Amino acid sequence: MPLRVYRFFSQLHEHPRLIEFASTPAGRILVWLAATLLLLPKRPVALLVSPILALLLLFPERRKGILVLGSFVAYFKIASDSGLSEPIPLLIGLVLVLVFSYGLFLLAARYRRLPSVVQRFPLAFTHLPILLFIAFLWWQRSGVEVFDLDSRLAACLSLMSFLMWRWTYLLFSGRRGHVSGTGFFDHIFYLLPSFGGTNVPFGKGYESLSSREPRDRLENSRSQLAGLKLLVLVILWRIVKRAVGAVAYGTPNSRISNLLGGWDLGLVPLATQLAGEMPGDVSVLAGWAMLLAALFQSVLSLAIFGHLIIGCLRLFGFNVFRNTYKPLLAESLVEYWNRFYYYFKELLVEFFFYPTFLACARLPATMRIFVSIMAAAFLGNFYYHFVRDMELYLEASGDDVVAMLLPWIFYAVTLGMGIFVSMLRERKRRRHRHPDRSTAARLLVSLRRILGVWIFYGFLLIWISGPPTITFGKRFEFLQALLAIH
Repeated sequence: MPLRVYRFFSQLHEHPRLIEFASTPAGRILVWLAATLLLLPKRPVALLVSPILALLLLFPERRKGILVLGSFVAYFKIASDSGLSEPIPLLIGLVLVLVFSYGLFLLAARYRRLPSVVQRFPLAFTHLPILLFIAFLWWQRSGVEVFDLDSRLAACLSLMSFLMWRWTYLLFSGRRGHVSGTGFFDHIFYLLPSFGGTNVPFGKGYESLSSREPRDRLENSRSQLAGLKLLVLVILWRIVKRAVGAVAYGTPNSRISNLLGGWDLGLVPLATQLAGEMPGDVSVLAGWAMLLAALFQSVLSLAIFGHLIIGCLRLFGFNVFRNTYKPLLAESLVEYWNRFYYYFKELLVEFFFYPTFLACARLPATMRIFVSIMAAAFLGNFYYHFVRDMELYLEASGDDVVAMLLPWIFYAVTLGMGIFVSMLRERKRRRHRHPDRSTAARLLVSLRRILGVWIFYGFLLIWISGPPTITFGKRFEFLQALLAIH
């Protein structure tokens, strides 16, 4: 019986009768009720998504218009979270966002007529004005009065970092010729998504989302059922995450801790250990347990958030790929990278890997792949996080900035090298298969590979866990404790 229930749930969006029912008026009402109830634990998201979903179920033919309306509502939530809480800064911010977005749309629609230097470096062309604007705002905040501009607009830094990669997708859509023939309002719904999100654009840009739109009512219902399944998984993974936390660290007054009789492993969260005065004051066994607990917690946290966002997108009819899909079962570093944070990986691949790969056509094949991977996993990864945390770096002194960036540089270089080696090994493995291995032997090999992936990505967490103010020296001290080096 439990197996049958699991199979039914796991294929919820594949049952023809259920899909047909979900497309009827009664089915649409039940879909809306189920989605609203599942979103209630995340009330801010529910308040945004539930009314929009109701309108989409009533007027599916007006999808883009409803989503654009939701975008304007979402702007005020996104902007207020960024620090623009008063009416005038909010409205000025909205005008600036719309003006820059419209200007970029016009350029994307006429991409082939742009100067050749712009066509060669679209990423720099998109980001340079944004970074200059951020620098100007920070200059104002520092007390250098050039214009009578309210210094509270410095909060636009957070809003700009939220929008800049979405704007980049818009210009790259123009590069591929997908903006011609569209209107400006066709692009607002993903620049300011109704469900919010992070700086990483889930679902990617216009052509990716448009290709995933439903062609008829049955496809729409199928997508919405797939979205409901992800929202159920959000609740399930929250329970699992709490269980991992209770076992590893102990959670006072929680049901799970009560079920365990107050027992736990007595571990300290990795970020807390690293930030302590003696981060290396830990046994080898406890250190590795901290690392694995941190890895599981990070995967579960991202799965919860990613399933929530992708679930909302699917409820809106866009049957897009998941952001996180079973990374802890990956048998290679490159497979984990593809599965862990899919849309961040896509951002790095599209804006850094492919342009570098095309620009390095004259290099030998292996060197070409290495340079392209480092451009994505090292340069692009480092640049993304530098822009994301720019406010923190702008407030620090020069020496402190170097100290804060050093762990990230080490992390990004190590990640790039690991992915490159993993990709070469995968190519070699495909050439030399071992079909004569028994089932038990194949299982042992798979477990060994999975454990190797856990160790590598757990090792990477040492350099990025906790605030950037944790120095490289403290992180290295913890690594020495892991390796029993004193």
